[in-house]
Amino acid sequence: HMPPAPYARLRDQKLDEADAVELGLREQELRSDLDGKGYTPDEQDAKINSAEMLREGGAGTVSLPPTVYTAPIVLTLTASPADRRNVVSYALLLGPVWVATCISIALQLIFSYYMHASIVQLVTDDLVAVCGDGTSALLRYVALFTFVAMVVQDVMETFEIHAWLDVLPSADRPEEMTLLRFTEKVAPPDGKNRLVIPVSGITRFERSSFYFVCLVPKLVVAIACLVAGSGAVLRSADNFGLVLNAVAATFILQIDDALYALFVPDASRKMAGAMPSIRVHVPAVSDTPRSNEYKERPLQLVVISVVVCVVTFLQSLLWCTTAAQVPSTNLTPVGESDAPATSEESFFLILAVVAVLASGFSWRAISRTKTAQEKLLDTYMAKLRGTSRFELSDRNVGESAMRTFLKALSASPQVTSLKIGTDTPHEAVLTLTQELHADSLTHLDLSGCGLGRASVKALRTSLTFADFSRNNLGPEGAKALAPALAASASMTAIDVGGNNIDQPSARLILEAMRGKDMQSISMAGCNLGVEEAKILAEYVRVMTVLTKASLPGQAFCCRLFGVGVLGAWVCLSGLARG
Repeated sequence: HMPPAPYARLRDQKLDEADAVELGLREQELRSDLDGKGYTPDEQDAKINSAEMLREGGAGTVSLPPTVYTAPIVLTLTASPADRRNVVSYALLLGPVWVATCISIALQLIFSYYMHASIVQLVTDDLVAVCGDGTSALLRYVALFTFVAMVVQDVMETFEIHAWLDVLPSADRPEEMTLLRFTEKVAPPDGKNRLVIPVSGITRFERSSFYFVCLVPKLVVAIACLVAGSGAVLRSADNFGLVLNAVAATFILQIDDALYALFVPDASRKMAGAMPSIRVHVPAVSDTPRSNEYKERPLQLVVISVVVCVVTFLQSLLWCTTAAQVPSTNLTPVGESDAPATSEESFFLILAVVAVLASGFSWRAISRTKTAQEKLLDTYMAKLRGTSRFELSDRNVGESAMRTFLKALSASPQVTSLKIGTDTPHEAVLTLTQELHADSLTHLDLSGCGLGRASVKALRTSLTFADFSRNNLGPEGAKALAPALAASASMTAIDVGGNNIDQPSARLILEAMRGKDMQSISMAGCNLGVEEAKILAEYVRVMTVLTKASLPGQAFCCRLFGVGVLGAWVCLSGLARG
């Protein structure tokens, strides 16, 4: 492509500037008008440009189309959990919509069957046994192509509903519909990423009812309309009859839209229309949806065109081959001819195959759908994969999420070092200290996590290094830590500084290290006395691998204050002997 001429670029620039001015004036007018009515814009998300709208509701998102098949889904998810658990309330609220869905399925299948039977039996002079007798080839295939395109769009609608349901996690009981809206922290030049992610889930029963009462019948109905409608178009006797048959086939395909407008209340239709698009894939910050859109649109158009052409060709083979055609003199009832019976059997066989395949696909989709915790487990497993050291620092981690992380950690034997960030919630840290069962873990850093005086049980026998510093454990926490330290045969380094530990508790911790090959002992900020200094001096003399002993008020290994003059003398004596 040739680059645009300078005047073209200048023209585009002036148009953009004019549009910006015009939009600014409209924004001011809108703000002034709504301000007079008592409304104020959300300054954080007041303005949304086209790129941001594309990011929020365009590529990578799925939405529920407004049809009678999605009405039960919308009304179920927007009903309160109490109404969904109560059979009577559920029947009163959603019974009419489910009935409308079943009526639509029955009507479309009945119309499709009788249209197909009429074509096979040639019950009227408006139909012929040979394709193309009395009709224009151009009109015939234009009508067939258009009708097939409408059916393909209906099938794509079905898969879009499946994609929307597939994003929702599973739940053990009905949950209130909850979505979270996220905005990219650092906005790129062409707009922010705006994501809508589902938080709540649906039960296995609800998901199964949506698939087997809505999606599978919807797909079967579309195929039934496709087969019967294509036959009516291809077997038309004249051009006028061809147009009428195409309109009739389209009418059958769109019965569900009429019932949706008739049976579904206006408030429910508006609620369905207000259901936001859900993000299937969370894009990276570096993604550029606008440029991707230019690549995806032509490709999508080509793929859909190829699919429509292939389906059109298959329908021509189905109705216009010698084996599929019925002699024009055959006006006998179905039971007196083998050809019509075979055609009707083929019709039901096609629908049966589609129903079986769709049911199998639906069951697979239902069975592989994971709960929110299972999805979180997969996320943690992916983060832990291929690393030996991991730092968990997330202020949004709760008790349940921590249990999921511990489960992932137990299944990741390659992880030997774990550090918990200081912004991790207190409840999550307590859950970790009480339920950690990762035998492969050798290094555990819980410094500054706010354990407080809670019982410390995270000291596994496999640990060689544990950091509990700056947790305000106090005497009670130190007493709880001592037995765990004594039971750990592999412990070589520990840091309990900054925990307000008194002398008796400090003595218990030091006694728990007896007989071990400690390499580092850090008790900065602990209240050590003469007895404790004697124990430490003994360790310095006995433990040949001890290279670091941090004491209260340390600036180096051992200072002369904080342990008292006598304690310092004892400690230095031990160092001299060592």
